[in-house]
Amino acid sequence: MRLLENCKATDIFTGGVEEYNKAIFDGFKDKGYTLVESAITILLSREEKVNCYSKIISYHEENLLKHPYIGTC
Repeated sequence: MRLLENCKATDIFTGGVEEYNKAIFDGFKDKGYTLVESAITILLSREEKVNCYSKIISYHEENLLKHPYIGTC
């Protein structure tokens, strides 16, 4: 978002993958959480285009310092 806001980029193609890891998935399952493999790709752009599905009106960055599923507040 900073690159787009500061006009350092016009479009950013990004994505992420949550791949299967038996030890991690089993550990979360033992705590009552069911995880699944997933993947996503998205194109972020400074301009609203014809095939636009949504608009980011605000964002916030923060380091949680722990995993949200297993950390305590």
